[in-house]
Amino acid sequence: MKNNTPAPPTELFHEWFHEAQKKEHSYPDAMTLATGGFGLCGIPSVLLAALAAQGTRGLTVVSNNCGVLGVGNSLLLENRQIARLIASYVGENKEL
Repeated sequence: MKNNTPAPPTELFHEWFHEAQKKEHSYPDAMTLATGGFGLCGIPSVLLAALAAQGTRGLTVVSNNCGVLGVGNSLLLENRQIARLIASYVGENKEL
């Protein structure tokens, strides 16, 4: 009998993060990335954490904002991985 109990969110995050980190999922330098969400809601946090960990450089990021320190797009900004940011609001991120 299969257990249908969902995994806790932290376990899912780690599972997705490790999947995104696999070698076959390499992300090229100088790519353009459009990220959704608003502030911290609905952002592709697993993808952004994987990009930050992989060290992809020269990114053009299109988003409504760059989040807050240590989360989402800000991870890329703090690592100096973003070459160009196209955003409509930059008020909350102290790096900007």
